[in-house]
Amino acid sequence: METQITVAVGKRLRLYLASQTLPIGQSIAANALKEWLEAMPTVGDFADDQDAKLQTSLTADLQRLTWRSSGETVGFFPKMQRFLAHRSIPNAARTLLAQIGEQLQPATVGMWIELMQKNLDIGCFFPGSLLLKQVLAYASVGETRETLQTWTNQTHCNHCTEFGLSLGAGNRILTFLIPLSGSTAIEQLNLGLEAFSTFKSPALPQQVTDLLIANAKLGLLLSVWLGHAGLIKIGLLIPQPDTELMLQLCSISGKNYDQALAKFEGSLGVQQPTYIECQQMATGFGVELHYDID
Repeated sequence: METQITVAVGKRLRLYLASQTLPIGQSIAANALKEWLEAMPTVGDFADDQDAKLQTSLTADLQRLTWRSSGETVGFFPKMQRFLAHRSIPNAARTLLAQIGEQLQPATVGMWIELMQKNLDIGCFFPGSLLLKQVLAYASVGETRETLQTWTNQTHCNHCTEFGLSLGAGNRILTFLIPLSGSTAIEQLNLGLEAFSTFKSPALPQQVTDLLIANAKLGLLLSVWLGHAGLIKIGLLIPQPDTELMLQLCSISGKNYDQALAKFEGSLGVQQPTYIECQQMATGFGVELHYDID
């Protein structure tokens, strides 16, 4: 138990120290990150003295930092609800979260906190294989929801490996992480690239497409974010990217993989991202790096 606690404390310390290498991590709003981290469950809150899973994501422009924690629902959910109440998250959002949890009966639940410039957002997510048809019921009725439903039927991508939603005030965002079907890497990649046009999003830059074709591998995921007005983000996640691919994609996005990112990774104690994401948002094309903290 003592060893497990030491490891758990070490992971949280690395997560915090990595955030301190970034200008955004030293802002006043970043104080909420530390508060969130201290409130999340750890060893002793779960059966068999397991620890929560910790993850972080950082955009290549260093402007959006996300922390994520997840674990067994029985141990995780009560602490998450207490934190949400402490942060004055509206009762309606907490009630919705409880209703979704009751309906989905997930074995695992998670929470994320996102810092972008001076803005802070909080949300929850449900890892595990979920029917897209079931979780799409929580999305606002509209063209984009119908497009996603039709796309899943046509492509046989009927499940997501993660469903989430933002809980703060304002436009509620629903997030879906969808494994792409296909027996080969190229089949999965083509399906993912076609999804951008299906959702009326700008295509990925041709240089990016060429790189992804040259480095195609199985295990691609499609990330879709929906809001009240429709599509907010669509992204393609590539697993275990090598350093050369990472450098090239970050460069195309207009941001070189410079010392700041290298220092961030060094503080995390990781060799490479678990996934690299090529995404389109209202701000245009971008790259996001996703890390598991072991």
